[in-house]
Amino acid sequence: MEEKNNESSVRIQTSILNGVEKKTLIFLADRQPRWMTSNILTGIGTIGAVVISLGYILSQFNINYL
Repeated sequence: MEEKNNESSVRIQTSILNGVEKKTLIFLADRQPRWMTSNILTGIGTIGAVVISLGYILSQFNINYL
C-alpha cells in the first residue's frame, strides 16, 4: 500500500523587494498560457544557457559574438 505525502513547502521571502516580486509573479502567472508548463520553461532556460555559453566561447575568436 502506498503512503500519501501531505508535506507542503513554504517560500520565505527575505528580500527588500519581496512585495514587488510577489505582485510581479502573480501578474505574470495570471497571463501565462495554460499550455506553458514548468518543463517548457526549463527547456527554454536550458537552450538560452547553451546559446549564451556558445557566445562566450566564440567571443575568444571574434568579439562580435558578445
